[in-house]
Amino acid sequence: MALMNTLRNKMGKLVVAAISISILSFVLTDLLGGKNSIFLKGNDKNIGEIAGESVDINEYQKLVETMKNNYQNNFGRSPGETELRSIRDQAWQYMIV
Repeated sequence: MALMNTLRNKMGKLVVAAISISILSFVLTDLLGGKNSIFLKGNDKNIGEIAGESVDINEYQKLVETMKNNYQNNFGRSPGETELRSIRDQAWQYMIV
């Protein structure tokens, strides 16, 4: 019985330590690695590439806004979520063409 109590006490500390190390390594991996790392500069505004030419997010957003304004002028109302998805897709397709 004394052996069981000793194992419970020591294993509890071991399990807490293992979980702590796992969480810490997960957080550090996310912070330090990958394209969206907090240590990388946020100057890269490219959202894609069409025919070897990079597409700037500002250019894409400007086209989406223009298409949104056209929708509002034609239908007299703001586009809903479904229409916004369609407008974004149309803007991307327009840039491809």
